Amino acid sequence: MSSKALLNLILPPAPVGKRILATLCDLILIFFLSVFVIGKLWIPVYHADVVIQFKLLLLEYSEQLHAGQFVEFFNQINANKAIVDMFISVDRVLFFVAWIYYSLNGFFLQGGRLGKQIFNLRVLKLSTLKF
Repeated sequence: MSSKALLNLILPPAPVGKRILATLCDLILIFFLSVFVIGKLWIPVYHADVVIQFKLLLLEYSEQLHAGQFVEFFNQINANKAIVDMFISVDRVLFFVAWIYYSLNGFFLQGGRLGKQIFNLRVLKLSTLKF
């Protein structure tokens, strides 16, 4: 019997369902963290005037949007460099929020994530059988 087979008998791998739930838990946490950072910190501080422009554009095209005509609205957004820059910056903030989330979890939780902590999953090194 190989050492890997013996190890699987002693410490069986976690069920796939638990792993998927842990990943979904992490994604939900990242989503809510991103909504908070973007909605309460990033946009009000750096793009407050652009949000006003975007709301005015929504009001101007609200009837067309309700009718399902999006082309002119998107053309107006594309023509407004400030609104496009706001959406691009939000994309970058999402990347950094996810990166910081996984970095802090890896550092403080010894390689685990909050989702793994919630579902009581551990990652062990095969060579040392430690976290």
